[in-house]
Amino acid sequence: MVNQEYCELTMKEILSILKHTKWCHLGVVENNQPYIVPMYFSYEPKGNYLFFTLFSSRNGKKMHCMEHNQKVCLEFELLRENYFFSILVNGTVTICPPIHENSLLEVSSNHITGRCYML
Repeated sequence: MVNQEYCELTMKEILSILKHTKWCHLGVVENNQPYIVPMYFSYEPKGNYLFFTLFSSRNGKKMHCMEHNQKVCLEFELLRENYFFSILVNGTVTICPPIHENSLLEVSSNHITGRCYML
């Protein structure tokens, strides 16, 4: 078993890492079964919350899952030199009216954690 040391990230460090990350993994649940997909995102801090915006087709499994359960998880990762950064966001999704053929997904959260692992 490998003993991997890590350190907790501050919110300032998390925001810095998000600036350099282009995609995330969206985790949803259907019938107690997790479903994870990669997605592009943008974000905006507002007070103690971060608001993430994602685009999705209006059809598909993830949309079906989120219509029945609005709790989601976002995972972000970044590899730099000898370090691996991992950020987890637990939040609630709002499915906004469609823009063209895509739906806008907004995820709000004040539960964000991040870790830095030395490789």
